[in-house]
This record gives sequence, structure tokens and C-alpha cells, in this order.
Amino acid sequence: MFFVKAIAVVVLSIGVAGPLGVTADAVTPPVLIGLVEAGGPGGDTVAQGAADALRRFNSTGGVDGRPLRLIRLAAPEPWRDGATRIAELVFRHDLTALIGPADRGGAHVAAQIATRKRIPLIVLSPEGALTRVKAPWIFRGVPDDTEQARALLRWAGREEPTRSALIAVPGDRAGRGRSTALARVCDERGVEVAAVIEPGRTDLSSLPRSDLLLLWLGPAGALDLLRDLERLGRTPRRVLGSTRLDVAGFPGSIPRGIESFALPRLRSADDGGADSADLLGRLAHDAVWAVVAAARRYGTTPGAIRSGLLDIGAIAGWSGEFGFDSTGNRVGEIPIGILRDGRLLPHRAKGVAQPAPVHGTAGWPGPESRAKLKRTVVRKRG
Repeated sequence: MFFVKAIAVVVLSIGVAGPLGVTADAVTPPVLIGLVEAGGPGGDTVAQGAADALRRFNSTGGVDGRPLRLIRLAAPEPWRDGATRIAELVFRHDLTALIGPADRGGAHVAAQIATRKRIPLIVLSPEGALTRVKAPWIFRGVPDDTEQARALLRWAGREEPTRSALIAVPGDRAGRGRSTALARVCDERGVEVAAVIEPGRTDLSSLPRSDLLLLWLGPAGALDLLRDLERLGRTPRRVLGSTRLDVAGFPGSIPRGIESFALPRLRSADDGGADSADLLGRLAHDAVWAVVAAARRYGTTPGAIRSGLLDIGAIAGWSGEFGFDSTGNRVGEIPIGILRDGRLLPHRAKGVAQPAPVHGTAGWPGPESRAKLKRTVVRKRG
């Protein structure tokens, strides 16, 4: 049993006008989607992306005439009050689904609560183990660290031979998990791990030379490390980073001297207006889209949403191909981008065609266009 306290939950309602000026949610009950906001860089775009998706869907009739409403919870501190606050959000409101959070601790807390409540949760964290351990109610909106590293090292190996790598991770429990995952992928690719860097603990002046740096830190920590290496005259020639670095301002702040800096580039087919948005905002936008698409086809109960998320296939979202396999992991290829001129630009591996980042329709799936969604063959979980 969860013991909850009274907290301030902000309700963002974007209703559809009804007859005589009465809002639709005053006549019919709204469809409620919970959103656990993210702290840190890019966190403020989560609510913005989700609200934009909600506004568009409400303008096309909501779900069978029912308006959509977002119940927002400001980013909690997972190890202090996160469990209490997320539990209240989930158990007090009749949610159809929950989206977020983006941090490791919060994602694990939310996964435990969503599993107990039996409500679909789309997490925005790339940390490992969430979908494998917490299935069948947990879905991952972003490729996990292992899949990102595989895609990046595969791409890097096509560009030029890669024999050794440095790994940079935080010096905490999350960092140890990332380090283990990255080392495993390096071993798969035949890449030797020359050293593991934990900023503040590792003597940077004695680092061995290597072919590239796997930079698995947040934006602030990554910039600090790169500047420290630059001051020591040890700027890495090639850098591979995770989606944590896909935030506004980072591409234009990296030190000079890095010949190649690659990240997963989760974007729509034509980028549209989403290229300037942080990744977390695009992911929240697409998560709402997936929930609404599932609700329009299968119904608004949590069980129906879960079935829909498994069956609707991939949608052409702001973050590219957005859909889930039978274990709840995000499907599709991971396109690679290069940081250049302050932007994350698409890049082709030498001699290899870059996979299209999006399949399906780029239009908004209204009631009349549900059949346009790409369908993939997946096996339902029991």
C-alpha cells in the first residue's frame, strides 16, 4: 500500500468547445494522460511537446468525442519523495496511461508503480533493464544505451577502423550500469576498452591513446570533460555520444579539434519544426500521439491502451519511427547524426545507405485516417 501526501498537481486541460460555449469535458468525461516531467537539460520541453500533441488531437475530436487532458507532475526527486508523488498521480486519477520520467531513478520508481496499478507507462529514459524487468506494462520511448552504442559503433566501424575506445560515465550506480553495457557492446564489436573515465575520479593526464571516446554523460558533465581534455592537449579525435546530449545549445558548445562527433539522430523524416526542439520534447509529443492512436482504435482502458501500443505499429513521429516490439522496446533503425555548425545533421556511412528514419504516415491520425498507420507484426504479451 502506498501512503501518499497531498501534493500540488498541475492540470493542463485543452478542451474542445461544445454547444452554447460549454466545453466538451463538461459534457463527457475526459481521457486522462499522466505526465511525469523531467528535470535537467531539456526537461522543460517535455510538457511543451506533450501539450502540443494534445492540442492537435483535441482539434480533431479527441477520442470518440471525448477531450484529452494532461495531468502533470513536476519532476520529483526519486529517492526523496518520488514514489509518494508518482503514486498519488497514478492512484488518485483515472489515467489511461503514464508518460515519463526521463531519469534512471524516477523511471524505475514509476515502473514499479505502473506495474502494480496495471497501467501502461512509456518511459523516456535510455537506462537499461526497464522493459526487460518490468514487462508487460512498460514501454520504452527511446532506444536503450546498449542499442544506441551498437548503432554508433557499427556506424563508426564503417567510417574507419576502430580498435580501442575510452568510456566516460558518471561515477555512480547509474554510471556503472552504463559502463557495463558499453563494455559489452565493445566486446561484441571487437573494440578494446582502453580505460573507463569517471569525471572527478580519473587522472585524465595518464589516459591511454584510443581511436574514439564513448561519451555517456549528461550535457554539463560532457562539456566539462571535453574542456578538461582540451586543456591537457588530449582532445579526442572521434566522439560518440548518447541521446542525453541531444539538447539545445550543446552542439554549438563543444570544443574545437574534434574531427567527428556523432549522436543518434531521432528526428522526423523532414524535420519540420521539430529540429529545434530538444529530444525529450519530441519523445513526449510522440508518446502522447501513440497513446491517442491506441485509444482511438482499441479503447481508453489501460488494458486496451496496452494492446494498442503493441499492435498499431510504428507512427511517423517527431522523433522518427515511434513504435514498440513485443517486449516494449522501441522499434526501428537508429539514424546517426553528426554535430556540425551547431546542429545535429544527418550523415551516411561510407558505402552504406542510411535507413529511412520514419515509416508510415506523417499526418495526424484522425478518426477517418486510422487505417493509414503502418502495421507491424508483433506477438501480444499475455
